[in-house]
Amino acid sequence: ARLHMDLLSRCTDGNLLHRALFHLPESLNDAYGESMTRIVSQNQYASRCLFWTLYACRPLTVPELHFAASFEPHASAPAKEPSHSEVSMLHEAAGLLSIDSVSGTVQLVHRTAEEYLGGPAARVFFPTAKKHIAETCLTIITSDEVVDECYMTKGLSSLESKNCLLDYAITYWGDHAREVNDDEQTTQVLIRAFLNKLCWRRPPLESSYVTTVDIPKRLGFGSYFVDWSALHVLAYFGILGKAKRLIKQGADTNESENELGVAALHCAVHRGNERMVELLIEHNANLNAISKDGNTALHIAAEQGHRKLIKTLLSRRVNSRIANSQGATALQLAVGTAYDEATVPLLIKCRFDMDVQNIVTGNTALHLAVGLKRPRILLFLI
Repeated sequence: ARLHMDLLSRCTDGNLLHRALFHLPESLNDAYGESMTRIVSQNQYASRCLFWTLYACRPLTVPELHFAASFEPHASAPAKEPSHSEVSMLHEAAGLLSIDSVSGTVQLVHRTAEEYLGGPAARVFFPTAKKHIAETCLTIITSDEVVDECYMTKGLSSLESKNCLLDYAITYWGDHAREVNDDEQTTQVLIRAFLNKLCWRRPPLESSYVTTVDIPKRLGFGSYFVDWSALHVLAYFGILGKAKRLIKQGADTNESENELGVAALHCAVHRGNERMVELLIEHNANLNAISKDGNTALHIAAEQGHRKLIKTLLSRRVNSRIANSQGATALQLAVGTAYDEATVPLLIKCRFDMDVQNIVTGNTALHLAVGLKRPRILLFLI
């Protein structure tokens, strides 16, 4: 009904309104298609609002979405006046967007809209959307002052107030770049430019360098590692094409001279990037490489619940009895995680030695399951 009313409200005279009343779309998909055809042909800003909302890795606020939809990557600046009117944005999007009253973020008006726009219709209405989003993010973050704020030695960024999309772009650029075809030259050039600056402008590693003990879930402002190579970053985000080129140029897949002692394989496994893991294995990555905390790729896959990667690693005959600095094998590390009911049976089926003891505490996986009160895991282990 809302889509019908929007279509009718745009009729400029009585004759048009009369004809529109007799030709209203009968199905929901027809209504979406009618609205999208008009938006794409007449309103680039609204079209961008829609595909940013559809493809964004997290919900965007009104100011973030306005900036994103207004930004021209090749001009490195917004093309629309910086107005954040919620009413005007919703009007231009023809009723396909709504704003959450609690969080203030923009979302598609209904799940059916997401299903329609995310299906075959995306190839018709948004053929270059993913490329545009990736290039917008990369253009925003490639300036020297932004790159300097990425490293973990820095505190809170002072730049975020100047560009409301900056935090999103520095955190999710890689997720969007991963979705772009390798033959998109502009995107590849922007990726190379950012990684080059990230390596060239890194500050010296000092004793005051503070880091986490684990690979972070997200890389954002103040969380990029000073001592990670470009291949580490590419493996973390799963950007396959660029990683292939770096390896072909001689990048070491086993380089782990960094504060965490991690190789590119650890980064790829942590994020569940299956194709990147296959690429690294094909180029002689050490499957039993140990990080500073003693974890192998199998430890990380078990802890993060990546079933397919566990299968991949076990099929390559990794050493499943390696203990980390806490004395735990991958099986023992899996027990008690949110994914243990999915991973523990898999590890057992792959002939893990269930009786191996933790070399620090002496516990087996069975001891851990009892202590953590995991009855379903006990059924697998007894």
